[in-house]
Amino acid sequence: MNTFMNHKRMQSLWIAITLLSMLAWSLPTRGQSTTWQDLPFPQNSSWPDSQGSPATTNGNEVVLHGQPVRSTQVFTWGSTFTFKTVLDLRPGSSTDDGSFQFNLIPLGQATNLDLTSFTGLYMTWWNFQPDALTITQSGTQSGPLIPFGIVAQKTNQVTIAVSGTGLVTWIIDGQTYSSGTVTVPFSQFQVQVEGWQPTDTYHMIGFAAVPEPGTLTLAGLGLAVLLATVRRCKSSR
Repeated sequence: MNTFMNHKRMQSLWIAITLLSMLAWSLPTRGQSTTWQDLPFPQNSSWPDSQGSPATTNGNEVVLHGQPVRSTQVFTWGSTFTFKTVLDLRPGSSTDDGSFQFNLIPLGQATNLDLTSFTGLYMTWWNFQPDALTITQSGTQSGPLIPFGIVAQKTNQVTIAVSGTGLVTWIIDGQTYSSGTVTVPFSQFQVQVEGWQPTDTYHMIGFAAVPEPGTLTLAGLGLAVLLATVRRCKSSR
């Protein structure tokens, strides 16, 4: 009888270990590199000048040359994104402008056309008015411009956090510039990044995505179940 009970307890232990291992594989973003798909310049764009060239990826750095990249991974509410960004050169013409554009987009967007639905967070510079951070919902500006200077060759540390209800927090170099005033309207999304204008070069370095809190909570629950099973096995010896 004791042998049978011990066998059942060991069987329960191995089941718990297996489930926890499967759960670990289900954490899709933390500690893993995001895979970026190079996209062409939008075919339906009315932009009359240079269309730039495809982005290049070198390890954990994406260099944007006027054409976008899109994550192959799908993220959810509760995800946080961190990265560094650098503008190579700020042109000196009085009519020039540009921006680093970080978009959260619903699934199914065409890869060769302008985005039609997105929440965009843009680090924008103008040579004819003060620089600013801008937030847009599918092309419509959300809230006022947020003053922020863009300096060529300066590295900015960026954090963009999407809460479990879709609220966005935007932090640059440790300072919070927007929090809780903008909502990502879709619970599943991809990330699309580009630099504007097409002749400008932007660097995105060290991009990392942290999994949603709900997934981490589930992992913690699985670990608690495993520890409880181990204790029962020890106490029965």
